[in-house]
Amino acid sequence: FRLALAEAGPRRRHGAAAAFLVVVAANLPDADIAWGFLSRDEFAAGAGGPAHSFAAAVILAFALAAVWTRVAPAFPYPVLTRFAALGLGSHLVLDLLTPRGTPLFWPLSPRQFALSWAGDTDPWLWGILAAGLAAAWAWPVRGIGMARGALAAAAAYVVFCGMARATAISRFEDAVIRLGGRPVRSEAYPRYLDPARWNVVTFGTERCWQGFVNAFGGIEGRVRTYFTPPLPARF
Repeated sequence: FRLALAEAGPRRRHGAAAAFLVVVAANLPDADIAWGFLSRDEFAAGAGGPAHSFAAAVILAFALAAVWTRVAPAFPYPVLTRFAALGLGSHLVLDLLTPRGTPLFWPLSPRQFALSWAGDTDPWLWGILAAGLAAAWAWPVRGIGMARGALAAAAAYVVFCGMARATAISRFEDAVIRLGGRPVRSEAYPRYLDPARWNVVTFGTERCWQGFVNAFGGIEGRVRTYFTPPLPARF
């Protein structure tokens, strides 16, 4: 994704230094893996740390642009700041789309926000981006258009996954209600290689239900019921 983003304009119009800045900025938030070692629960869960927040993105964008003025002195500082912000923002958006989520409003709140529209390593998503990147490199004259087309196709795919997730949750909650349950909240996780199939968990006050759902075909297999103590809201 980072390479496709850099190819969609920065490298073609502003050179390798600008593209490299976007790629570095897009990977920089993962440097807070060190925070995970200090907070083992977060590290084990794969949750994003402080660098995955709006506040950190703003600070890092200005700091990285300041460093880059020495790497590429021909670029004005505001332009470098925009490139850094583009890379950092893309990282937050990508993590927001996964079940892992990101603490957008840290340090005001440690709450993890997650749309769970796509998996961390969705092969279809990366395949779309890789195809667009390969096409951009194969036809340099149309490189920017190819890269932007790949980003647009990837965005459309993610939106499709989000719609499939919402449909799967709705189908599953309807089934839980028919079984006499009272859903309080639901979570759904994508199944590998199939954006139409989801592992759905619905929580009630004293029990939860789990099952696999095809967004376009209904529930697959049986619905499992587990008795649990009341759970605090994750989101």
